[in-house]
Amino acid sequence: MGDAGTGKSALITRFLENEFKKKYEPTVGVDFKSETLFLGGRVTKLQILDTSGASKFRSLLPQYARSADVVVVCFDVTNRNSFASAPGWFSLTMDAKDVEMVHGAKQKQAKKRQMVSDVILEGL
Repeated sequence: MGDAGTGKSALITRFLENEFKKKYEPTVGVDFKSETLFLGGRVTKLQILDTSGASKFRSLLPQYARSADVVVVCFDVTNRNSFASAPGWFSLTMDAKDVEMVHGAKQKQAKKRQMVSDVILEGL
């Protein structure tokens, strides 16, 4: 979860396919992906929901978060406002069962960076 353009789809694509697509294509609604992994000596099936950051889809998110074991909220280190809105995204995930994480995307865009580690940790 996170604001539009924060790298949610790019993070998932990098994780599942080990590739990075430079062309930005916004997610419309929710995109579902699945992957089977061998973790801790067991076969584990991940079901990943890539959610749109557009405000018109926010009302759908709590129903998806309700059944989630892990929720990742993404923000863009080149956009301070995307970090400031992270608490609002977490408020939509109150029913998540286990782990909530924050991911700062666009780390390689150092010249445009608005967020630094100290500010990020202070804000959490």
